[in-house]
Amino acid sequence: ATMMVITSEEARAIHWLGSRATFFATSAETASAFAIWMDEPPPGGGPVPHVHTREEEFFYVLEGNLTFWCAGQEFAATPGAFVGLPKGLGHQFRNDGEGPSRILIFFAPGGCEGFFLELGNPYSEPNDATIPQDPKRVEEPTAKYGQKAAVPSLLHPRPGPSSVDLPLGVGRSPILRGPGEGEVLATGGVLLTLKAVGHQSLGTYSLTEIELEAGATFPAHRHARHAEGLYVLEGEISVQGDGPPLVASAGSVVVIPPGAKHALANTGGQ
Repeated sequence: ATMMVITSEEARAIHWLGSRATFFATSAETASAFAIWMDEPPPGGGPVPHVHTREEEFFYVLEGNLTFWCAGQEFAATPGAFVGLPKGLGHQFRNDGEGPSRILIFFAPGGCEGFFLELGNPYSEPNDATIPQDPKRVEEPTAKYGQKAAVPSLLHPRPGPSSVDLPLGVGRSPILRGPGEGEVLATGGVLLTLKAVGHQSLGTYSLTEIELEAGATFPAHRHARHAEGLYVLEGEISVQGDGPPLVASAGSVVVIPPGAKHALANTGGQ
């Protein structure tokens, strides 16, 4: 496997419940290690309460004002906020702002993105999707991808007997980080903000904000066991490995397979 850059133009965009959903990295690009996509729910938009039985799901807000519900907690998420949701816990989110919202969504491992890609139609085509989706059309993919609809009581501290809360989620809480929150490490023009670390996700993933000063480089290294996905928030980076450097600008995703040598350099001048 080799490193690759996926731009927003190359990503696969679909219509989804009145919004645009853009899939940058799917299981096909990451050997099922993770998936990265962007949802753009309109004002009042968002999913019904639901549960993922196989994947950790986590979110990074790029634009807008969203509200998340999970395990009895309500969390207002603005740009720079992070929400990490353990598998097996019912959850829901909604765009509570008056304008557009953009949110990065990650699955680890990958696979669940197939649910959306099966049901949504390409964004380049007219939106003929039923809103809300026809329940009969949704039933088979929902089960196929290990999802369950959740009753609203799942979102509160004491789910009722009719809830579908699952034992594998018991004992783990959501990871909630506001903008700028997280452990901060700095060295040589590189600022790291740890939004979620491995022990919080039972070793499934971690998420870090990386800020590079103009001209700064994150030194070359390899991850023996882990795949890495980078979403470029702003500016431009050069990803230097054993081959020619890859250039990734804002709105692009870089996929780095396990064992691949890579250094990150800020070549954008900002």
